[in-house]
Amino acid sequence: MKDNLKQLREIVFRNAAYFWNGPATLPNAVKLEWKLIPIRWFGIVFVSGGLLLANLTPSQFSGAYTILTVAAAYNIILQMILKRQPKALVNGYLTSFADAALSIVMLLVLGGFDSPFYYILYTVTISSVMRYGKRPVLVMLLLLIGADFIEGQFSGQAITASFIIRSTFLVITAVLTSFLRDKTQNEAALQERLAAQEELVRHQRFAVLGEMASGVAHELRNPLSGIANAAYYLKSVLEDADENVKKHLSLISKEVDESDKIITDLLDFARIDTSHHKRTSVEELIDEAMISVSFPAEMKIKSQMFPELLLVDVDAEQIKRVIVNLLLNAIQAMPEGGELIIKTAVEEDHVNISITDTGAGIPP
Repeated sequence: MKDNLKQLREIVFRNAAYFWNGPATLPNAVKLEWKLIPIRWFGIVFVSGGLLLANLTPSQFSGAYTILTVAAAYNIILQMILKRQPKALVNGYLTSFADAALSIVMLLVLGGFDSPFYYILYTVTISSVMRYGKRPVLVMLLLLIGADFIEGQFSGQAITASFIIRSTFLVITAVLTSFLRDKTQNEAALQERLAAQEELVRHQRFAVLGEMASGVAHELRNPLSGIANAAYYLKSVLEDADENVKKHLSLISKEVDESDKIITDLLDFARIDTSHHKRTSVEELIDEAMISVSFPAEMKIKSQMFPELLLVDVDAEQIKRVIVNLLLNAIQAMPEGGELIIKTAVEEDHVNISITDTGAGIPP
């Protein structure tokens, strides 16, 4: 029962994370666009309920729900485009135009631009500015203010103070939001530059540490090599020595090997990172790692892979080496066979690879 609840909780959290964050392969330029999809659903649901209390005429009521149905279809289509052709939405003109058109039709059905529903336009404008910046929003503002002006002309009204005030505040809202967006982006760029500088300093420190470690390793390995040679010589000339002498000579050789391993680990730690990151399929990494490992016949292997293609920017060789080591550890932990579970999952913007075995584990 507990396992079922745990699995159910994992499924719910995984689906909720996917609903909010989108596919792991989604480009950064449209991640905010994806987040607006659940926000639109939230708005559609609550506006649908709010309209029941708006004292609308039957024609307004049916027209409003028709537009909400179109908005729901629009949201579904956007989600499909983001999955398959996300680059089509990068510049923002398509969604800005569609959002403006839907808002204009909704306002015209619900009483016009002079109705309380005009506040919808502020939300639409802010969301467009935060996603795409000034240019797409200029197109949106021209559409919204132009539609407001045309509605007034058709209703026989001259340019009113109400029209001027609401249009002015709509433009001010767009300008202020644009300033906030630029400031946020500048701060993010500054943080990236600072992080790059810190990385450069760390890289330089590791370079110095690497040079020091290389020098120390050379100085230490020379006497260690002499000790190892001396131990080997003594073993060869003292073949008839008692077991206690042989034991201590073997101990010397063993400790020399351990010391050499420590020096090698130090050099590996101080070595400058020369990894090469590239877009790689997680499933291919796991498959290649499994091919290079020989599994016992009595071992059962289960794979629980994430249903979608997962692409990550990593050093494929390093990650594959890690996976191979984990697989070898699992095999060593189950000398008489057992179950090995390989699982991939997505949590926010991370891909998790878990390798679980039924071995006894490391004793305390």
